[in-house]
Amino acid sequence: MNDNSSDLPHVSVGVRFHNMGHVPLLSRCLDSIAAQNDVTVHLLLALQNFTPEQEAEVKTVVQRALLGTGFDFELMNIHNPDGRDLRSALLNSLVDYHYSAGRSDYLAFIDYDDIWFQNALATLVEPLQLGKYVLSYADIHCADVFYDCGQTYLRDIQNIFNISQKTKRNLLQDNFLPLHSYMFQTARIDRQLLRYDEDLIRLEDYDVLLRVAAQNPITGLHRSRLIGLYNFYSSRGEQMNSSRNVFLPPDDVVVDELWTQARHTVILRHSNAAWLEFAGEEWIK
Repeated sequence: MNDNSSDLPHVSVGVRFHNMGHVPLLSRCLDSIAAQNDVTVHLLLALQNFTPEQEAEVKTVVQRALLGTGFDFELMNIHNPDGRDLRSALLNSLVDYHYSAGRSDYLAFIDYDDIWFQNALATLVEPLQLGKYVLSYADIHCADVFYDCGQTYLRDIQNIFNISQKTKRNLLQDNFLPLHSYMFQTARIDRQLLRYDEDLIRLEDYDVLLRVAAQNPITGLHRSRLIGLYNFYSSRGEQMNSSRNVFLPPDDVVVDELWTQARHTVILRHSNAAWLEFAGEEWIK
């Protein structure tokens, strides 16, 4: 049972969901949110072009997951008549709602097919309460998961991103931070810095991280604490992730041209930007 006293940090958690066939994965993610300790949660769930019946089904799933936690939620259904990729648009909708609601100074995201451990949000929020940081991050490991008939089977866990060994400076080389490995303190971030580029099909989160970290202090105080799993799924003859499955043998990996193009765009956009370093950003490995 969560302690939902009013003095606990209040965190907004944003989730994107677009595939009714993956409701079991959403339920698994929601269970991990419901299990969070030492925080209160306002769940913001952005749906993509769902029918009223589908929206009602998702609402029932959310209510069941959060029952007894004291956590509350909002559903937003983003219409998509043209069938566009709404990855970034959904994130922007979540950010807009968070800022306009004004209920919390803390915002974290998690994809519907990933999970947090019970310590995740408390671990991320603590450094933000200790110093004038705009973002904190912790460790996420990768999981090789087989998905079949609504069931998940964990096959392997590996430390692919080496987050515990990375500092802010490593963002200049590549993005080592999955979406659910960090939390923003939005009271210290101008809304325009958290604008996700809706023309980017991949790496929209990396683009924002570079923009935020370039001029503001971030903290990896708890970067050695494992707070969740980034799940890479396969089913019968199907790869389910939009990003490259890190558990596939190199010969089986198909080059993702969308990722390559997005990476080129992001690097070009930020290549001449000023990069500031601040005391307390945990440079020592």
